[in-house]
Amino acid sequence: MPLSGFSPYNRNAMVRDVEFTFEEAVRTMGVTPERLERLIDEGKVVAIPGVRTRLSRESVLAYMNKVGEEATQERANRARPARERQARAG
Repeated sequence: MPLSGFSPYNRNAMVRDVEFTFEEAVRTMGVTPERLERLIDEGKVVAIPGVRTRLSRESVLAYMNKVGEEATQERANRARPARERQARAG
């Protein structure tokens, strides 16, 4: 029998920006620790200062989304005949 006002969910955990530890971000993003350090140095992923390095979940997912979109566009470009392909930026 449920208690009055009792919720089985932690509402604070559902609404706040969950942070990744450095190790969790490495596993989630599929990069090496060195690559993640470079992404942080370049400002592509936001690190939160503290005793242990933490990374904003929003920042990690935004970077992964950007990389995923670029990869999708690159695959679509390669699927076109050579004369119709766009020149690669960069």
